[in-house]
Amino acid sequence: MVEHHLETLLKLPDLLPFEQLPIGATNYLNEKLNIYKGLTADKKAELYWRNTLPNVKLGNRPQHIDCEFSVVVPVFNEKTERIIKQIESLVNQNELRDEEYEIIYLVNSGPINDSVESINILKTNSELIQEITNKNLKNVHIFDKSTAGNEIIGCNVGKARNLAVAIASYRFYKNNKNGFLIHTDADTYFEDRNYFIKLKEIIKENKNVIGISGALSWKFDPDDKSEKSITLYKKTKKIVLIKKWEALSGFLFQKKHLVNGIYKKLFLGGHMISRSFESAIIGGIFWGSGSEDIIFGAELTCYASLNNLKIIEATTSLFLMTSFRESTRTNASIGRLFDEIDLEKVLFESNPFAAESFNDFLNEIIILAKKEKFDLTDFKDFLFNKARPKIIDEETIAELFDVLQYYASIADFGELELLAKILYEKWYPKVEVSEENYSILEEFVSKYSEGQELISYINSMTKYI
Repeated sequence: MVEHHLETLLKLPDLLPFEQLPIGATNYLNEKLNIYKGLTADKKAELYWRNTLPNVKLGNRPQHIDCEFSVVVPVFNEKTERIIKQIESLVNQNELRDEEYEIIYLVNSGPINDSVESINILKTNSELIQEITNKNLKNVHIFDKSTAGNEIIGCNVGKARNLAVAIASYRFYKNNKNGFLIHTDADTYFEDRNYFIKLKEIIKENKNVIGISGALSWKFDPDDKSEKSITLYKKTKKIVLIKKWEALSGFLFQKKHLVNGIYKKLFLGGHMISRSFESAIIGGIFWGSGSEDIIFGAELTCYASLNNLKIIEATTSLFLMTSFRESTRTNASIGRLFDEIDLEKVLFESNPFAAESFNDFLNEIIILAKKEKFDLTDFKDFLFNKARPKIIDEETIAELFDVLQYYASIADFGELELLAKILYEKWYPKVEVSEENYSILEEFVSKYSEGQELISYINSMTKYI
């Protein structure tokens, strides 16, 4: 029997950037494996559409016979202005006829209740649906999954993306085509007018491509244009600095997806491209509230590996502009970070120039504590191996040894993390996250060719902020 793509995924953990799958993802993948295993490709796609599309109309107009691209966009609590900006950026594309593409807007409400926030979201959604519908744009299809009776039960970003993909892929299927889905968000736009020229060239050169990871460039574009936006901009600069710091320090600490270039291949919901039929064959998108895009990309990659098909990263040629703003639409939204940023507080993080990561250091302590027998000499050997300087006095060493012995005796190795932190920061004091120190960090990382690539990638994402 031919191996299923999910069985391949379980063997290739490096396709995912996290050590453990998000909550619910493991059950989702196992459930899908049980349902789809043994079915032909056609049967898998048909089952996906049948399970995902009951009672969903597929648009007032059939797909144009010349359609090759479907821009798939979940919409939640967005003002019409952003949607119009996105539509206009497509209208203004070079060498792209109206008949060649369509846009699928899936307007969703999230959980509905009697709160003021919920009422306002429904009102915003309703206004957008009415305004876009009134424009009667021939290749724009808006699906109302917001108003009472239409809503997606327990809606989140994964469920919204999944339904939009099912609609778009089935429209291609009914049109006897295997087109391309361009997955994106409501606050992105196609600033590069040659985007589709480049995309068509990539497709032409790679006949068997079924997935493409694209890039995002962030631009500060708050919803609130008042004086409050000045503070938001300052917070934005700090958030960007923190994220850049985390990426480069993660590289030095050997985080796998930053060292081996996986970050360029990751599928991001704001900009990822997939063949419509293959998107249906693998069963659509994980219906979780985060990482649904990354898991989708990993599944597509595994399917490609089994069927002599291609997944391509185009992060240096294809990019979309996206808004850095205070939105809290999803668990991954940048807006959730604004409340955590204190402009007056100096931020310190683990020393990126440390000779070892904290996790490696902690693991060494746990290994020592699990030994059948160890004494003070063993503890000192551990403390000062790897040429660590002797910066701890004998009395403190004895006290720490007693702590280690106690937790080892009761086999409570989880509590050793506090001891490890105390020791680790003795040798590697935390460093202030500042522009000055980031420049030093960037210079250090640039000594490695892989580090230069990471810096270039980061700079391309943040050059407009």
